Amino acid sequence: MERQFVANKLELENVMHWVGESLLQLSVPDRLFGQVTLAIEEAVCNIVKYAYDNLKTPGVVHIFCTCEDGKLIVVIKDQGKPFNPVDKFFAMNKDKKTSSLVEKEGGLGISFIMQCIHNVTYARQGEWNILRLTQPL
Repeated sequence: MERQFVANKLELENVMHWVGESLLQLSVPDRLFGQVTLAIEEAVCNIVKYAYDNLKTPGVVHIFCTCEDGKLIVVIKDQGKPFNPVDKFFAMNKDKKTSSLVEKEGGLGISFIMQCIHNVTYARQGEWNILRLTQPL
């Protein structure tokens, strides 16, 4: 299942409704449903707030959800400025002296996502930021 949305605050309710419906259709277990939904919401909110903040018109967020080999896979893409939240997370945890600075720059969201999701990866392909969330079912 996949869908593209306008990356703005007004669209967040529609995004999360679609995410919830998609996770239900993919039979995501109740024990994981809430944490996965919250992680996706955090990622999308960060895209809305930061990815396109220098543009006069909002960009897009593209979300793909599927199940393969007993795992839920969610891919969230945007064409905003390059930003690797996974590196940001490891920078926060590597050096506690700089973690307060990193947190002020927006590292708490990825910390939350990393706590909720088993495997989180980032790639930049062309103009796309690609965040991949993988959760065993």
